Amino acid sequence: MGSVIATKAELDGWIGAAPLRKVFQLSQDSVGKNGIDTRAALNELHRNVEELRRLRQASAELRAAMRESLALLQQNLRLSVTEESSPEGCDRADVLSFPSTEVQ
Repeated sequence: MGSVIATKAELDGWIGAAPLRKVFQLSQDSVGKNGIDTRAALNELHRNVEELRRLRQASAELRAAMRESLALLQQNLRLSVTEESSPEGCDRADVLSFPSTEVQ
């Protein structure tokens, strides 16, 4: 077991001579030659892929909510630093107020 140095053409030839599908082909029984339960491993892989999809969707929804919150915060900050009063009929964004805490 050591390092192997090969050119792209040599690697292409090696892959062509030994197709990967034969290497990774699942056996007919549920336990492979190496003693691993291939069906259980495959089922776990499918569950993990579904969990990944669910988490990606949740992440996208959270990013959208964060963008909306950031836009509202920026709007509130712009409105709070302007010296002019808002024009009649112009609604200000909802501003959350927090009790002030004094640092001693």
